Amino acid sequence: MFTHQSTSSANKPEHLQPGIYRGRAVAYRLEGDAGEFVMSEFSASEAGDVVLVELLVRPADDSGVHYADFLKLPDGLWRDSNGKKARALAELLPPAALTAVQVEAVDLGGVEHRGGGQ
Repeated sequence: MFTHQSTSSANKPEHLQPGIYRGRAVAYRLEGDAGEFVMSEFSASEAGDVVLVELLVRPADDSGVHYADFLKLPDGLWRDSNGKKARALAELLPPAALTAVQVEAVDLGGVEHRGGGQ
C-alpha cells in the first residue's frame, strides 16, 4: 500500500489505522486504445468497504506512468493525492476510467499496516 512515496500526496500511511488490509488489483484497458491502468483497492477487513485506492496509469502515448492515490476519510469523503475531496470515488477518478474495460483481477491477499510511516 502506498507503493509510491510521494511528498506531494495529501494522503500518508499514518492516515490509515493499523491492521490487516485485504487487497485486490484490477487491470483495465482504456477505450479506443488510449492506454491502460491498474487500480489497487484495499479494505480494512474481508467484508469491509474499500478505504484506500492506488491508481497507476500508462497512457498509450508512452508519456510515462502516472500515479494517484485516494483515501476514504473518517467523515466518509474521499480525498485524492492532490487534496481534493468528493463524496464518491468516481468523482475523483479520471473520466476515461469510468468507461474502461476490465482485463484482469488479482487478489493481493492481506497486507499488514502497522501504523505510522509503514
